[in-house]
Amino acid sequence: MTEEARKFPAEFAPTLFALNPSRLMSLLVSGISTYRAVGFEEGYL
Repeated sequence: MTEEARKFPAEFAPTLFALNPSRLMSLLVSGISTYRAVGFEEGYL
């Protein structure tokens, strides 16, 4: 598959660009809320 075949059309660029920070913030908020609710146990990592 060539590089050209994997690109999204240009009209979707603003929407796709906006999804990245949204996903990152969702991951961050979910991680913080999970940590506050459950916490890490000793020897977790």
